[in-house]
Amino acid sequence: MFILRIIVGLVAGAVLGMVVMMGLHLASTLIYAPPEGVEFMSQDAENLKRMRKWFSTLPAGAFVMATLCHGLGCLTGAVSAMFIAGRHSLISPLIIAGFFTLGGIMNMQSMPHPVWFPLLDLPIYIIPVWCVAKALQTPSAEHPPGVQSSAADSPSVPPSVQHNQN
Repeated sequence: MFILRIIVGLVAGAVLGMVVMMGLHLASTLIYAPPEGVEFMSQDAENLKRMRKWFSTLPAGAFVMATLCHGLGCLTGAVSAMFIAGRHSLISPLIIAGFFTLGGIMNMQSMPHPVWFPLLDLPIYIIPVWCVAKALQTPSAEHPPGVQSSAADSPSVPPSVQHNQN
């Protein structure tokens, strides 16, 4: 059951994070409107050519806004995955952050960006997620619910001997 929660958390976190990120990107086009003929969600070759041309004309503020969209989408997905899978581990949120980081790298390769943009954008996936996930992590048991501890987890010195050493 625990593995199923992790899988559901990862899928739900990735989907929710992408929806939030794309929604924020679409909202940002109200401030930095695309030119006529550029369809934000189209993968048509001609549209991508027009989009690349548009990206090369965008001001720095548009790229800062894009970074905020990426960070908030990633953070939403990571926190969602953590709450679904369980707050005892940082694995789920960091997997989501890794997924978004790979997407960010792919985006850097497909569209023109200012030289400084990767230095601002790529850390926004991992660093805030780690900080927030660490703050939300439950400091309770070493083991997630339903997972039995093994003999390797017990101390090598029996409790009776530990007591006598005090």
